[in-house]
Amino acid sequence: MDDETLLILPDADHALADMPEYRLVATLLQLSLMDCVRKDSNAKSAKCTPQVRQEALEWLFSEDTHEFSARWCAELLGLEIEPFREQVKNHPHHVRSALMNLNNCAA
Repeated sequence: MDDETLLILPDADHALADMPEYRLVATLLQLSLMDCVRKDSNAKSAKCTPQVRQEALEWLFSEDTHEFSARWCAELLGLEIEPFREQVKNHPHHVRSALMNLNNCAA
């Protein structure tokens, strides 16, 4: 998974780029991915405890399809949830690195 795959927020030219609801769902998915792959040493902060990490993993891997489930968010964004799940499960360090790069570029 490369940085471009993890760039969930739409480009300025994207038709949905100005829709706050779309950006909210994209941000929810991106923040949840961050919580899923956060290192244990960083989990001591108030923002990401081991419990938060576990809840984020349960949310990402749930088969629920209701509003604001991981699958629903991905579908709304036109994305497949399985590649995200596979990368979090098998290559969390790559996901963490890509997300850190995105955050540095956005700053």
